[in-house]
Amino acid sequence: MAGSVGHWAWAALSPDGSRFLAQWSAECEVPIAFFVSLEGGKPVSVSGESDWTASPNTEGFGWTSDGRAIVFIPTKPACGSGIFRPGIYLVGSDCLQKLIWRGNEPPPKLERSLEPRTIGQLRKILGPNAS
Repeated sequence: MAGSVGHWAWAALSPDGSRFLAQWSAECEVPIAFFVSLEGGKPVSVSGESDWTASPNTEGFGWTSDGRAIVFIPTKPACGSGIFRPGIYLVGSDCLQKLIWRGNEPPPKLERSLEPRTIGQLRKILGPNAS
């Protein structure tokens, strides 16, 4: 039933206009963020698993001005799965992840944005622990 129970909750267009960072809310409100190409095709989970039902929970917060998705990945969510090092990741189109802030919950000042943010703006939001 994967993909038939849930709904699209939010999306932001990439700075180059080629794809969306889209948020799926699956059964039990399990969040999975996807890249969705404007050229069509199958959405790809930002964590890159070929079977997205096996991917960790991911929450999209928008884009950086250099075209990477801003994504929170938890360690042990109530439903679904997480990863060993929870925090805010920058995720490229190749699904490679770069941890830039560690934490079990997204920082309170980080909100979803339709406008891309520079790394400097993102560091200000994330505070002194951002890398």
